[in-house]
Amino acid sequence: MLRLPYLLFCSFLLCSNVLHAQFSELDNASYSSPKRYKIEDITFVGMQNTDQRGLLLLTHLAIGDTISYPSDDLSGAIESLWQSGKFGNIKLNVVGLVENKMQLEFELTENFPLSRYNFVGVKRGDWEDLKKKLSLRSGVPVNQELMNTVDRKIKEYYTDKGFLNTEVTIRTRPDEKQPTSQLWNIVIDKKQKVKINEISFEGNTAFTAKKLKKRLKETKEKRWWSILKASKYVETDYYKDKENIIALYREKGYRDAAITFDTVQRHDDRTVDIKIRIKEEKPYYFRNITWLGNSKYPASKLSSMLGIKKGDIYNQKNLEQNLYMNPNGQDVTSLYMDDGHLFFNVMPAEINIEKDSIDIEMRMFEGKQATIDEVTVSGNTKTYDHVILRELTTRPGQLFRRTDLMRSQTGLQQLGYFNPEKLNVIPKPNPKDGTVDIEYIVEEKPSDQFEASVSYGGQRVFGSLGVSFNNFSLRNIANRKTWKPLPTGDGQKLSTRAQFGQYFQSYNFSFTEPWIGGKKPNSLSVTLAHSIWKISSTSVDNVSTVTNLSRNSIISVGYGKRLQAPDDFFTLYSELSYQYFHMFNSTFVDPQYKTGFYNNMYGRIVLSRSSVNHNIYPTAGSTFRFTLQGTLPYSKIKVLARKEGYDNIPPAQRLKWVEFYKFKFDAEWFSTLKGKLVLFTRANIGYMNYYNQKLGLAPFDRFYMGGTGLNSNNAQGGMFGQDIVGLRGYDDLSISGASGAGIYNRFTIELRHKIIENQMITAYGLAFAEGGSAWTQNRQFNPFELRRSAGVGLRLFMPMIGLIGMDYGWRLDNIPSAPGMAKSQFHFIIGQNFN
Repeated sequence: MLRLPYLLFCSFLLCSNVLHAQFSELDNASYSSPKRYKIEDITFVGMQNTDQRGLLLLTHLAIGDTISYPSDDLSGAIESLWQSGKFGNIKLNVVGLVENKMQLEFELTENFPLSRYNFVGVKRGDWEDLKKKLSLRSGVPVNQELMNTVDRKIKEYYTDKGFLNTEVTIRTRPDEKQPTSQLWNIVIDKKQKVKINEISFEGNTAFTAKKLKKRLKETKEKRWWSILKASKYVETDYYKDKENIIALYREKGYRDAAITFDTVQRHDDRTVDIKIRIKEEKPYYFRNITWLGNSKYPASKLSSMLGIKKGDIYNQKNLEQNLYMNPNGQDVTSLYMDDGHLFFNVMPAEINIEKDSIDIEMRMFEGKQATIDEVTVSGNTKTYDHVILRELTTRPGQLFRRTDLMRSQTGLQQLGYFNPEKLNVIPKPNPKDGTVDIEYIVEEKPSDQFEASVSYGGQRVFGSLGVSFNNFSLRNIANRKTWKPLPTGDGQKLSTRAQFGQYFQSYNFSFTEPWIGGKKPNSLSVTLAHSIWKISSTSVDNVSTVTNLSRNSIISVGYGKRLQAPDDFFTLYSELSYQYFHMFNSTFVDPQYKTGFYNNMYGRIVLSRSSVNHNIYPTAGSTFRFTLQGTLPYSKIKVLARKEGYDNIPPAQRLKWVEFYKFKFDAEWFSTLKGKLVLFTRANIGYMNYYNQKLGLAPFDRFYMGGTGLNSNNAQGGMFGQDIVGLRGYDDLSISGASGAGIYNRFTIELRHKIIENQMITAYGLAFAEGGSAWTQNRQFNPFELRRSAGVGLRLFMPMIGLIGMDYGWRLDNIPSAPGMAKSQFHFIIGQNFN
């Protein structure tokens, strides 16, 4: 009994696997009558390069200390050594008790620190993810607990990817670069991915097994035809999918439905079987819905907004959606919050359940209307506050409206300066004074673009260099400290671009101020451009002669205005442009106008509406544009008209001042079908005509259709104001012909699926079907006579480069004027989208 406390203490150390230490006992030591001893000496054995002083400090003992023995006075020393993590085993020996003096000896087994580690058996792509998950750092003491943790985390990582049988082996050896440290080779054998052989259900009568399996979004059976969703068993995904099954029952009125049993059984080494037992119970229906606490709106108005009638299936999802957050904004909470009732709250309560019917009481707290106090912005490191604040529809002193928050978010996304995934709005209510502060949180992303490209066509090489500063600051142009590489932050756009080839040069400069004067969203833009195509030949006398010349200069000034009606998604843009053409034997226009000097002064008005939610990868919203462009009818104005008429004048002399008018209508729609799958549809139509039949259709500003729709693919592209319209699967300009057309239409359907989206890159794949045609004579127009194509493609958007894309299109119709055209072809684009 006298040694019982000592034995209990040692048993505790061994059983807890925390301290591995042993006390050497002397025969005359007794816990019933401990004695006081002075520590005469303390030694440490078993360690390499032992720092005796450092070890002594860890024990909190010192030579000369007086302790009781036997007692628990030495347990603290062992505890301290163990918690340092440097030792695998600790053994304490009392090597001598002489009179009132004692000597202590610690036998230690050292845990060598980890110097570095490598992964063996897995691809490099997993290394960074594994390192983040393990968080191993150089110098951490190596022990069995650390090894167990590493083993567990690696298996968790691969289990989440469907590799349930992963094996991990940690091979240790001294590091030749640091002999007192360990180097690990972590050998990972993922084995085969565990897939799902069969999913079966019991107790389901309301829904078929096929219907229930569709609700298992991430848990799919192994099928050879499954491409979009691979079969793999991931435990966390499986638990979420079970909730989806119950949600389906709730949507159909089965309020009490539950999964009473489920099991995952191994089918073989590579697959498992899942069995799910469901208790459906009976479906319920709404009966009486009453409103309590409403004073602003009558019950009839609220019931109409709720959209649920007596006898409807008891759908909890529909009930909650129409109370709190309907995607189209038609819910009860939005009704109140759009009129300032930030503190509004409604709670549905089931007050009576009789047979299969449920009575609901809507308990409401309307609260007072809240006004906006402060509006702040955080996270912007480059863009000035005033550029952000001017895009917001929430103003201090206004009533709080939730739709204003959503509209403000859309406005910030459309700027293109911020990461849409990080954009956030935080209302901060102040119930005491009935106000709310609103904070907009943004994260800057690169918005400037640099273009450098080379293309080959017509046995010639063309290149381009361009840079666009989309968040430029003109007022800081004289402040060298703000040049990074140019001053930024005021939301202005400055771009310059040069194209060049063997015979071709083009230079373009533009500047846009989106808020001229800084008070209203009225924009001013200026564009300057000059292009020249020149081919020279050398005679036998070494005399250089120009054989083909096309020169074009243009200046444009535009003014845009954001409208408030019908809503603030509308904009009105007007532009006045002047072009001067010098042509000599030009091969790029109607042959009868190949030589001469021409002036083209025209105006353009564009009425547009855009509600898309993202510039790069829209998932919702639409865009409509109506464009009216034209010149004055010079031939109809007596002062300007030729007195001698046009009958006997060569065509090249008729167009000293080019005249025409044209209309264009463009519409685009974006809608999310499911998950990351987005449907994009588009319709375009253009019509051009003349004022004077004797002049006919002007050789400039015609429509050119076919191919990528990129101006840079054709040397004359953009020189003569052409509207170049892409139609994938066909050669460039093959639909309209080289002389262009006066009318065209095009229709497009695309299915897009996002692959990657982060600050560095946005990528998505697509499948398309489109059709279009162009007619030289307007009387030939037939909207159903389409040249059709289909194909697939890939888009990459990188902030510093812009859009890069590739499409492979199959043409479905023949073009009589191009019998040798390939049946299918690749299209490559850079710097812009199909227009």
